Amino acid sequence: MSQKTPISLMNELAKANNLNPEYNVIEETGPAHKKTFKVQLKLGDIGIWEGMANNIKLAKHKAAEKGLENCGLCMPEKKVVISRPVNLTPTVELNGLAMKLGKTTQYRELPPKPLLNAHTGPYTSPMGYHNGYGQIGYSMPTQHHQFNNHYNNHFNMYPRGPPRITRVSLTVGEQEFIGEGRDKQKARHDAAQKAMKVLREELLTQMSQCGIEVSGDTNETVSNGVDAGDEEDESDKSEISQVYEIATRMKMMVDFQDMENAGPAHMKKFKIKATVGPYMTEGEGNRKKDAKKEAAVRMLAELKKLPEPPVDPEKKKKYQRHGLYNAKKVKPKSDIDPTLNSISILGQILQRRHDPAPVYSLVEERGHMMKKEFTLRVKVGSHEALGVGPNKKTAKKNAAEAMLQLMGFRLTEGEKASHQVLF
Repeated sequence: MSQKTPISLMNELAKANNLNPEYNVIEETGPAHKKTFKVQLKLGDIGIWEGMANNIKLAKHKAAEKGLENCGLCMPEKKVVISRPVNLTPTVELNGLAMKLGKTTQYRELPPKPLLNAHTGPYTSPMGYHNGYGQIGYSMPTQHHQFNNHYNNHFNMYPRGPPRITRVSLTVGEQEFIGEGRDKQKARHDAAQKAMKVLREELLTQMSQCGIEVSGDTNETVSNGVDAGDEEDESDKSEISQVYEIATRMKMMVDFQDMENAGPAHMKKFKIKATVGPYMTEGEGNRKKDAKKEAAVRMLAELKKLPEPPVDPEKKKKYQRHGLYNAKKVKPKSDIDPTLNSISILGQILQRRHDPAPVYSLVEERGHMMKKEFTLRVKVGSHEALGVGPNKKTAKKNAAEAMLQLMGFRLTEGEKASHQVLF
């Protein structure tokens, strides 16, 4: 924290003593390019001090410094703010713990349990409600006998039930815990405390297992003799980036698709499918990012099992006497990169055929502001295809994909299913 200025300290001192500091410029001397200002500080009836400087602000600071030294007033003591610890209820702590483990919590009321008496077994009604006695078991005066009979008859007709213990069932994932208490809140807290004891041990076990797996993988990589430099380079890149790089080298397309979105708003479960050529993996997580990463990790493990594609010697860099150059390879016209998006592939095909470019047009726009659906049509000669998506870009891409399938350049969904392999 930066040190406070004399003016700020003077303001605090004046506020603590109910005073109002006044600054006035009383003198201005010197040429226009080099003036000298004299400022006067008046602090109530305590005193008057002056300060001189080349600007008004600095003169005020000097006057405030003199005032702080000579006013004789004490600075106010700083108030110590005591931060009170936040007492979280067991149910709130359980929600945070369950969220770390990716589990949902659900409370359900159970039939109450009658309170048992230590001497007579089940709870019995007090004597005050029977045999002509008052409410708490004492006899009432004689003049009120008629009123007491009516009063006691009323309670005999509608007897108050015995006190009961509230019971609640708490389901955390696939585990169930029973809580009891005098009311619903205490029963929930009791069930949450029982669940937290189990979940804390489960979380510690899960963390220790993750540490063992990491150390085991490290030993395996060392024993296999993998170069440390290559390992560091791969660790800097995400699994998704590595999947895209390997797929580009192997001339295969990469696609991540949302499969499922289930669960309550505060505990969503996402499932994403990753497709690279004929290979397909799935990943789950509490966030789309985690699910996509898990699918990429599984896909990366499968792609690393494949042999490296042969390297074309003409693409290697050749050294000559006058410098470095890359050998150029003339690609045939039919060689189109399959990793491009559907719109680019369709445009390149028509361009090499010397056909007119595809015409895209918006057919329909449905839905409200939060969830819209666009339908686009693409026309190539006499062929037409439609594409649907949450935005125009996705709808255009789907329309181009449908046109490629219609023209026979892509496999249909049925043909894809017969070629795909699920790991």
